[in-house]
Amino acid sequence: MYNIYFLSGLSFDIGEKLVPNLWEFITQLIAFLAMVFIVYKLAYKPVRKYLEGRKAFIKGNLESAQQQNISANQANEKAQKNLNQSRKEAINTVMDAKRQAEEVKAQVVEETKKEISQKRIEAEKDIESQKQQAMKEVHDEIVEIALSASSNLLSREVTSHDNKKLVSRFVDEMQQNSKEAGK
Repeated sequence: MYNIYFLSGLSFDIGEKLVPNLWEFITQLIAFLAMVFIVYKLAYKPVRKYLEGRKAFIKGNLESAQQQNISANQANEKAQKNLNQSRKEAINTVMDAKRQAEEVKAQVVEETKKEISQKRIEAEKDIESQKQQAMKEVHDEIVEIALSASSNLLSREVTSHDNKKLVSRFVDEMQQNSKEAGK
């Protein structure tokens, strides 16, 4: 209750509070419009101009980034193709090197076989010539031994021609006997 009495002691003119003073209202409206005009001229246009410039700058950067992205993708694809091509070439080079190595190896083996065969043939010829020389030396010694034996045994004079015939026949018989014994 106390509150009701307190409020009744105050005198309110609600009509005055609801309807403002017209001159104050007009003055405030003119001040507000002047402030809007000043802000529009001094702040809005430069801010709008700056924002449009920034928008254009960002749009240009985005387009540039997209172009760079496209060119980077193209460069990447080209690099990938080059890499694949290089790998193929490397594989081909290795295969060629292996093939050439095999050819060189085969050629060296063939040359070695030829050289060994040639050396074998030369060795066989050398052996054969040494064998022939040894046979001749043995033949000559046998002839000399036979001549001296025959001259001692016969104690007579036999011509050297007769001696050579006898010795040759003796040597030929010895060779035939050695061949038959070797078989």
